[in-house]
Amino acid sequence: MGKEGQNAPQIRAAVEARVKDRSPFLWVEAEDPAAPFQWADGVAGPVKAALLLARSEEGVPVAVRAHLELATVANLRICLETILTKDLRNGDTGLELRESALVSATEKALLEAVEEGPDLSRADLRLKVRDLWPEAVKELWNFHHAGRKHVATRYRGRLDRLFSSFLSRSNFFQLPPVEVAGTTDQTFVAGCVLAHLRARGWSVLSGCGGAGKSFVLGQIAKVLLRSRVPNEHQRALDCPVCDGVLCRNNCSCGFVRPTGAQRRVNVLFAAPTNRAVAVLQRAVLDAVQDTREADGMVADTAGPVIGCCTLHALSCMRHESPVDLLVLDESSMLSSEHGDIIMHCAALRHAALLLVGDDLQLPPVGSGELFRPLLQNAGLPCLSKNLRAQGNLQEPIAAIRKGQASQASGFAVVVAKDADRHTRIFEEIARASQGGASCQVLALRNEDRVNYCCFAIKKHHSQPGDDYVAGKPNPFLFKPFVGEPVRFQKNTFKPQACRGSIGLITAVSEEVMQENDPDKPPRKAYTISVTVGKDIVQVKSSAGGLGFELRPAWAITVHDSQGGEFDEVHVLLPPSPTSPLCTLEMLYTASSRARRSLKIWCLARSFESYEEALARVSNLRATPFKAMLASARRERRGEEEATGAPSTGVLGR
Repeated sequence: MGKEGQNAPQIRAAVEARVKDRSPFLWVEAEDPAAPFQWADGVAGPVKAALLLARSEEGVPVAVRAHLELATVANLRICLETILTKDLRNGDTGLELRESALVSATEKALLEAVEEGPDLSRADLRLKVRDLWPEAVKELWNFHHAGRKHVATRYRGRLDRLFSSFLSRSNFFQLPPVEVAGTTDQTFVAGCVLAHLRARGWSVLSGCGGAGKSFVLGQIAKVLLRSRVPNEHQRALDCPVCDGVLCRNNCSCGFVRPTGAQRRVNVLFAAPTNRAVAVLQRAVLDAVQDTREADGMVADTAGPVIGCCTLHALSCMRHESPVDLLVLDESSMLSSEHGDIIMHCAALRHAALLLVGDDLQLPPVGSGELFRPLLQNAGLPCLSKNLRAQGNLQEPIAAIRKGQASQASGFAVVVAKDADRHTRIFEEIARASQGGASCQVLALRNEDRVNYCCFAIKKHHSQPGDDYVAGKPNPFLFKPFVGEPVRFQKNTFKPQACRGSIGLITAVSEEVMQENDPDKPPRKAYTISVTVGKDIVQVKSSAGGLGFELRPAWAITVHDSQGGEFDEVHVLLPPSPTSPLCTLEMLYTASSRARRSLKIWCLARSFESYEEALARVSNLRATPFKAMLASARRERRGEEEATGAPSTGVLGR
């Protein structure tokens, strides 16, 4: 819809079919992907469409013409939201309110979008909207963050309020008693987390990398697999999944009423990415399988009470029974969008919610955040002992997690040039690999990842047609060879491999395929065997399309390394400590991937010059959700002080 003037028939047809009585500004609600249209420009698009329809002599219904006035509070509110979202930074969903500047920028964009004609001039429009701005600003969502007034879109504020209300439910599923066997730290933390889960309907399990969070989840899965709870669905009149009318024991949505006085607990383990799901499956489903074998359970009769999937897949799947417990791993990646998914999934209406993650790992890529505000609100203890790190790594990594970036100086190596850094890393990895150690180079910047991959590939071959050999800035084409580490780019091969999985090429066969058209040159195709853990994945692709399936992984970014662990880790710091990627989260995430050895490579400057930047923790993001949690906590404290006991919610008891 970028060129509205050329699409007059399509616009009129769409108006008549879908948005008959709405202003063009209301054809799309800010940030709503399900809206009828997404304007290329949230101000200019609807303005031009409204003027086009208003000036059209025929084909526009009278009801539509009544809603083509530009100067309305609703239209101005949407213009304000459009300009507001353009100014958001660092994952915030709210902006510190500068009312005059926001109004001034919005008015300028609105007037610039107007094409003057005999029926409308910019001066006339300015006079019409002058007195409407204060009312339009009030339509936005106001909240306080860090003691200052902020503003967010009405859409974001409304959804955050709904999710906050979802967490304050009184009719959530009451989890049966669960005892976790493990270290003293794991037993104590798990006990506090599960007590909060039973009392509030949600809880947060936090801990450093390698502290055994996945182990605790496996323990919970084992206990719940054996558990039975009272069957509250036995006499239900409405479907607990979709609220439809139950016909005998079935519903059109797929729900089948469980018979008997007791039923099994339906647990779903989910994560934001397929790679995180794969790690979760190994920890949880292996524990479940061991329990089934020990108890003599048959998979078919045990039922699908334990499942693993991505959060997006969870929202799309058909649920044959309501979810009792939803466990979200790698929750530090959760943005506001993921909260919207949870809230809108009918099968999760009464589910208890357990978020699992590490608050010091990298923040979400999307806007907003859920994990850190919920962790702060819950006030629960976290798993503090890194069981992954060995030898002299444990104490420094623990200190880094507490904000003491200077503790990493003992692992720092200073080199003068990038080529020297690459050569020394390559030689050290070659020696370590001969002893069977798993090694990985982690780069804070993608540019440094590409540079090391180019260097490593050139050390093995110099074949033409390889973008890495040619040193292109954004390489895509590459020639695969045996012994090359690769990263999967798609989820085509899951569950054995998914986007982000790292594997090693163990076999490559190349063939020339003749095109049906004799004028076209023959093309090359590869059949590649990639070992991922204990599995072997066969990748078949043309030479030109291989980059869509795999890419060299001699080095990967720190973002790609989340959830992984390696014997030996080499971290590439950027040339300048002023890089915005130099944060404590980056340093901690990279260093906590190491089991036995860690080296941090500085370029032409000492590690001390990076310490101030690497000790910087990103602030909590400005979101209405965080403000709502703080308000609800204050109210709950007042209620608990008045009653003398914390409130609880119970479902099915």
